[in-house]
Amino acid sequence: MRVRYENGIAVERSQPETVVTKAPVNKIISYGTKVVTHTLDTPDGPVTYWRVLRMYVTSYHPVDGDNTTATGYTLQKGVVGADIHLLPYGSKVYVAGYGVGEVQDTGPSRANSLWLDLGYSEDDYRGWYGYHDVYLLTPVPPNIDYTLPGS
Repeated sequence: MRVRYENGIAVERSQPETVVTKAPVNKIISYGTKVVTHTLDTPDGPVTYWRVLRMYVTSYHPVDGDNTTATGYTLQKGVVGADIHLLPYGSKVYVAGYGVGEVQDTGPSRANSLWLDLGYSEDDYRGWYGYHDVYLLTPVPPNIDYTLPGS
């Protein structure tokens, strides 16, 4: 509010013009540093998680008989591939409809690190693609990057 005074007395009040040069955008750019764990009931029993990421999820299976992952594991259900800068080897995740997986493989370089490849053997392959919630399971890693990818 703009107030004009004459001889110490308010003689005029007016609302100054406001201009929005750029519209605000709600965006989370980082997490707080207090990690809180939660429990999720799943068809296979409860799992404890500390973060949920919305990720693009695909699936893969052995190609031309090559069923060995980047860490030497045999590719099968429960072995997943991810950007190891976001989810290091050994990280455990839960995806509804797939179950628990452990990061033991990488994938091709992608512009966005928020992707996850669900591993299968040749016999139990199921095609996946699309965005899904990925629960990062405990234990909480000792060194967490609190900045979200793409921020």
